[in-house]
Amino acid sequence: MANELTYQIQVLLRYAGVSDQFASGSKVVNQTNKYFIKAVQNIGFATHEALDMGAEINAGNIGYVLGVNLGVNNIDVGQDLVGVFYPAVRLKPGEFAYARWDASAIGLPYAKASVAATDLFYTVYAT
Repeated sequence: MANELTYQIQVLLRYAGVSDQFASGSKVVNQTNKYFIKAVQNIGFATHEALDMGAEINAGNIGYVLGVNLGVNNIDVGQDLVGVFYPAVRLKPGEFAYARWDASAIGLPYAKASVAATDLFYTVYAT
């Protein structure tokens, strides 16, 4: 099978008489297996923690990650390198991000809240 995962991005800015817009059109991606996980995880702030990938998603097949901050504190998402957390993306309350996750380069995703524990909704698609 082919072309199982489709996504598109649209951005619109209107501020003080200035405007800009961008629409990506659709991007179609092959997914070579049926695995994905959708969850809400309470992310702590004392230390970084791995996102729960379930039994079927691993560094060899992780593909796209969607994260939505459901809480009132910032959440950083990034990598763990020998016990040290390196944030790559900061989600402010209510913000979301969608990206291709290259685990061969940066490992599986980890997260850490900024001030107090807060909920992160996420979906991870294996490819």
